[in-house]
Parts: sequence; structure tokens; C-alpha cells
Amino acid sequence: YQAWQVRVMYFHWKKQKKICVEQETKEEPCQMGGFTRVLHDKPDSLMSEIPTCVVDRLDNEMGFVVLSRPNAFMQYFEKCDKIEETYVLMAEPDHVYIKPIPNLMIGERPAAFPFFYIEPSRWPTLVKRFVGNDKMSAQDIEKVDPIGSSPVFIRKDDLKRLAPVWVETTLAIKKDKEANRDWGWVLEMYGYTIAAYRVGLQHDLRPQLNTTYGHLQMHTPHMDSLARRSVVFHRAYAQVPL
Repeated sequence: YQAWQVRVMYFHWKKQKKICVEQETKEEPCQMGGFTRVLHDKPDSLMSEIPTCVVDRLDNEMGFVVLSRPNAFMQYFEKCDKIEETYVLMAEPDHVYIKPIPNLMIGERPAAFPFFYIEPSRWPTLVKRFVGNDKMSAQDIEKVDPIGSSPVFIRKDDLKRLAPVWVETTLAIKKDKEANRDWGWVLEMYGYTIAAYRVGLQHDLRPQLNTTYGHLQMHTPHMDSLARRSVVFHRAYAQVPL
């Protein structure tokens, strides 16, 4: 299913890139760069259609295919780094672009969409365990962002230095019986944000309406109120009105 998802994603990316270039001015140049699919699997029939970097899946995903994601980014920089841009948007195949994509970073600080179900402050013992600091205060834990690895705007250099720590942290979480039980299908998201904290990266959160570009991301059941103002439609739920 990800094959057809990524074809839809790439189609709309190209559509919005075309609009972006057509609408650019000297004062407001188009900020959309290139597109790269990081495929942690075998080469497939989309290789000639979509710019792709093929990397290896983990030998042991421990029953959780998303465990290969952090490792895929680390391998990307080792195997086929062709990104010319300074800034990167990490996204997933179930994203559909509704508007040209701006860089929502302010300066060099990364920016990300917050998820209501990522709650570091709810799990202080686990957060301290994987940060590696049992002296963290409640205020320190509040600085661990309520995000995952997508959508995230980040400097390419920051992503490169973050990737190996993301791999290490996520594998440690998966191997920990308590964390694996409590964080389950979102453990890789916790792996990303804890790794970011460990390397000194804190993200600006982009849930709110931006007066220029609108809402970063919408899901159902908020389509009616946000559809005209959002940059990304995230196809995250089973029942989606079309």
C-alpha cells in the first residue's frame, strides 16, 4: 500500500512545486527543493519514477518494521547523500500536499508537528532512562518535544548528527520490556524526540495557524475547518471523507 501512497504523495509534491515556482517572486522565492524517497527495502518498480535511495532493512526488526526507519536515515548519509539543500522536510508516504510547502523553521531551529498522544511528561521514569539522566527535573522533561520524526523541518547537518543517536535510542526502547509495552506503536516517535533532546535539539511546534501559510497538518475529523488553510493532509485514519 505504501507504493500507491508514495505515488500520490509525489504527484502532489510535483503539482505544488510547479505552483511554487510559478508564483515565486524576488521577495518570496519558492522554498521547495528536491524530493527523495528513502526506501528501506529492495529496489522496486517505482525506481525510475521517483528519485529513490535504497537502503537495507535491519537484520532483526523484532516484529516492528518501523524500527528500520532511523537506521534508514543513517544509511542514507553513508550511501547516497545527494541532498544539495541546507534544510530537509522529513515526511511520510501518507502525506498529501495541498499547498506549496514553505520552510516553517525560524532561523536554524527545527520545527515539527506536535501529536497529542506523545506525552513525555507522562512517562518521567522512561524518559530519564533513555536520556541517560535520572536527575532530570520536571522542567527538563517538559523540554522533550511531543513530536515524532514526521513532519519535521530540520537542518540537513543536524539530521546527519542526530541519525545515529536516533538509531541507538530507538533500539534501546524496543529492547526494553517496559518501554516496549507502554509506548508500543509510537516507540520510534519517542526514540526520535528523546534522541533530539540528547543532542541538544529542541523543535518549534507548528500546530497553530500560521498567518501566512496556514495550518501545517490536518487529519480527520477536522477536514472541513482546516482543509483550506493546511499545507499537508495526513491520511492517518481509516475513515476519510472524500
